[in-house]
Amino acid sequence: MCMETLAQFYLAKGEYQQAREYFTRSLNKYYEIDTLNLPYYMPDIAGVHRELVFVYRELNQMDRSIEHEEKMVGLYRGLAKENPQKFLPQFADALNKYSWALYKHDLTRAIYFQEQAIQLYQQCMDSNFSYLPSNLAVSYARMARYQILNQKFDEAEKYARMCIKVENTKMNHKNLAHSVLYNGKFREAEKIYVELKDQFCDCAVPTPFKTLFLNDFDEFEAAGVTHPDVKKIRKELAN
Repeated sequence: MCMETLAQFYLAKGEYQQAREYFTRSLNKYYEIDTLNLPYYMPDIAGVHRELVFVYRELNQMDRSIEHEEKMVGLYRGLAKENPQKFLPQFADALNKYSWALYKHDLTRAIYFQEQAIQLYQQCMDSNFSYLPSNLAVSYARMARYQILNQKFDEAEKYARMCIKVENTKMNHKNLAHSVLYNGKFREAEKIYVELKDQFCDCAVPTPFKTLFLNDFDEFEAAGVTHPDVKKIRKELAN
């Protein structure tokens, strides 16, 4: 616990190497605990892995960050089996984040884990377990994006519309615009692009939607996803 407190101190100061060292030492100490008592500390261990995910991202060591995401998934899988009411939502959240960490490296696995996350959120809903509907909306939004990259545009549109039913935000309409554009519904897509292009997203760094749209098109095209109507939308966004 003392080492974890020190790690948090260095993290607050932005000294990520020192934070990494003390989080790692804290994690090693947890695993030295007698195996009979170790399950009691599993939520705390998952929390340290979560901190290391952030630290390694800040250090631009994405492979190590993904490694700790994967360990979190394994821990929450076990915790959810023991106490689904408490930990199933956290297991779904861990899968949701793990999927997002993977998608630029392994789209097939990202889709697989995102599908699992969605199923778990739906299980939470059916069981009246406490979970954040906004996290389910994020899962649907991410799946819409993945399916565009997977060139399954009907699926992309399906998930984009499901997302809006859960959380009707401008950002989620951005995903719908892309989905219907690539699915051949130009007029519906155009209306959303034109309406949002000069507005700013509610992001950590407020950004015009036109910039987000163009960045997305660049990513899709780099992945080999094309549509003749994208050129028309690019022109409209330039006006």
